[in-house]
Amino acid sequence: MKKLTPLLTLALCTLLTPARAQATPFADGIDAAITGMRAFAGYAFFFKGNQYLKYNWDTDAVEPGYPAPIAGNWKGFPEAYTNGIDAAVNGQGNSTGFGYFFKGSGYIKYNWDKDRVEPGYPRPIAGNWKGLPPSFTSGIDAAVNGKTPFNGSVYLFKGNQYVRYNWIQDRVDPGFPQPIAQYWKGLPASFGNGIDEVLNGEGAYRAYAYFFKGNQYARYLWSQDRMDGSDTLPIAGNWRGF
Repeated sequence: MKKLTPLLTLALCTLLTPARAQATPFADGIDAAITGMRAFAGYAFFFKGNQYLKYNWDTDAVEPGYPAPIAGNWKGFPEAYTNGIDAAVNGQGNSTGFGYFFKGSGYIKYNWDKDRVEPGYPRPIAGNWKGLPPSFTSGIDAAVNGKTPFNGSVYLFKGNQYVRYNWIQDRVDPGFPQPIAQYWKGLPASFGNGIDEVLNGEGAYRAYAYFFKGNQYARYLWSQDRMDGSDTLPIAGNWRGF
């Protein structure tokens, strides 16, 4: 019997080796994330560059067929926004039912019922988000709505600082900005210098907020106002399908 040539051996090994799931660029970090509302409740949408993922909280995994391009799937997104966004968060109070997407010094307002951007956007952050300091009106890094006992406020992050925005009063609360490291208890030191995005969990994970930085994340427990554990974890292997 003839010995197999090295090239033939390699070919056979390739055919017989089970295929491994390919990690997406999202495992290296995300740009922005938002929880779906209305017909999209139960899902989270993660953005990276010009692509996005649809994550199912019930199955705890990315839906089949993703990543997909932002362009053509998020109706009314201006071209600049289809190439990437900086942060996203859902409105509350009079703004319930809308998602706000930030890019540089501007933002757009997305109507979940109509599944498209509202007319008249993008608009500048400055002058429309009252009380934000100039460093925040030039761009937002991350945003998340507070949960019990912090309902009614959205936290906006920029560099190593954050502000608390009151949805009912439609302006930043007095005394802000404040340093992230001082007030978000247990957050790893590297996260105190800046984060990429924060997302509230849903379903079995609704008690938590997830802080992302690079290829790592940390979990925050709202009811205890502190991190759930002291260590960060890699996105890869913990967010299935990333």
